[in-house]
Amino acid sequence: MTILTSFYKAILILVFCIPVLSLSAQDVNPIMRSWESGPLTWKDFQVRHIPDNNLYFSDLSAYLYGGYERKRDGNLVYDIYIVKNEMHPFSSWYDPDKCTDWTLRYEQTRFDIMEVFRRIDQNQYCNDPQMKGLWQDYSYSVNETIRKFDQESRYGTDTLVIEEYERTYRKKLDSIAITPHPRPIIRTKKWGLECTLGPDMEYFLTHIPNDLSFTCGFGLGMNINYKRCILGMDIFVDKAGELETDNYYYDPEYDYSWKKGRKITTLKTCLNFGYKMLDNARWTVTPIIGIGGCSFRQETDTPINEKSSSYKLSSISGTRIQAGIMLDWKHRRYISRSLNSYLESKIRFRITGTKTYFDVFGDSYSINLNVMYAFSMCDLL
Repeated sequence: MTILTSFYKAILILVFCIPVLSLSAQDVNPIMRSWESGPLTWKDFQVRHIPDNNLYFSDLSAYLYGGYERKRDGNLVYDIYIVKNEMHPFSSWYDPDKCTDWTLRYEQTRFDIMEVFRRIDQNQYCNDPQMKGLWQDYSYSVNETIRKFDQESRYGTDTLVIEEYERTYRKKLDSIAITPHPRPIIRTKKWGLECTLGPDMEYFLTHIPNDLSFTCGFGLGMNINYKRCILGMDIFVDKAGELETDNYYYDPEYDYSWKKGRKITTLKTCLNFGYKMLDNARWTVTPIIGIGGCSFRQETDTPINEKSSSYKLSSISGTRIQAGIMLDWKHRRYISRSLNSYLESKIRFRITGTKTYFDVFGDSYSINLNVMYAFSMCDLL
């Protein structure tokens, strides 16, 4: 019973301590503090008591570093290179027994010096993206400037020097405005590769046979783009449902045999050529023409062999020619960090009129409708 009582007491202590800890955690400084968040205060530093012979009464732990950030402009997504000037509150400290308001101004001036170099570097990159990482070249100059300031101000004790540096670098900050990042320019798209997938529907104006008029299924495609020209291959597998008629056509030589109540599978392939008449930030309109093949298959009553449980397929095939139009709605566009490749994800609507020349009976006319997801990647000139 004593052990259980002690256990319950420990649980109660934890329950009461958790709210206190969460309240105190609200006063803890964030992991990083940027220059833009405002002037420094002693609350941004940790308290540390140091010996009397220490040269420093405080220490600002701040760094310049660069990295990419993702930006979205409409449906365009791209990366921008950002140079940051941030301090570590957990690594920065001061001795409240030795520091004065001038010490805080000394630390703020060190922070301002770093901000001046950050803005210079950031503007250099905005003017020339190939200059990213230039802050590494500036690191020596930054360190030398701060080291000189430390020595001349006698580590924050010479108020005249602190005031002079403070005035000088505040003027520089006022005179250096951050150049906004330019919107990337999408140059002419050269070579590209595109993949598509989505549902397929076809309505036959001339029935095959009389009660077979509609098929639906799924397909894949791949296109090669050169500037505005498109050359692609599509493959669709559709289901045509169950026939209501029996023995629509039969030829002993080719074993064309259609049975009532059995489903038919269609396989369609087509080689397409298109030219983009309109290609802007949101839409692409592309007339297309194509040629390919179509095959209707149905399982017969004849086994493949004596040991097999599968049955032979009866098929009718024909050659297809088609013409129509594709409409692309660009959901998202991406530009690589190197600015050499361009990617698009889009929803594609395609409608075509098709004429199929069957090898068993006459020609058939149909309307084909596709709604596909397309993803393309291009090299930029």
